[in-house]
Amino acid sequence: MSRCGKIDRFCALHINAGGELPHPWGGHIVSAWPGAAHRAEDPMMQFDNVQKLSKDGVDAAMKSFEVLSKGAQSAAVDAGDFAKRSYEQGASAMQKLAGVRTLDKAMEVQTEFMRASYDNLVAHATKLGTAYTAMAKEAFAPVEAMMTKPFTKA
Repeated sequence: MSRCGKIDRFCALHINAGGELPHPWGGHIVSAWPGAAHRAEDPMMQFDNVQKLSKDGVDAAMKSFEVLSKGAQSAAVDAGDFAKRSYEQGASAMQKLAGVRTLDKAMEVQTEFMRASYDNLVAHATKLGTAYTAMAKEAFAPVEAMMTKPFTKA
């Protein structure tokens, strides 16, 4: 019970906070445990803090979406380049294959084409994996910074 003679949610919060807090309606001190001094915040200050936190969250999300958008554009360009190179390599292999006279030479051309295609695919997949990892880290950085930043009052 507070000194004003009734139990209210602010008094319960004061006691749980473990220190001396001004009662929001009475102006007197509710003392639970001496040593810690905390002040109850004005409801408008709490609203300002929530509003600032919401704005920071939206700003961090917009920065993340910007990075993801640029990353998706880059991935689309890379995929188009890879498809173009693959088509050109396939066309070149077909021209070579059309010019061979023996089955052994045809198998050699086909094996060379398959090996080169596989190597290109592995190289492209590795490049994409690295790019997506970097993009994810960069996209999450604003959110991580917001979450690790200590909360400051507006």
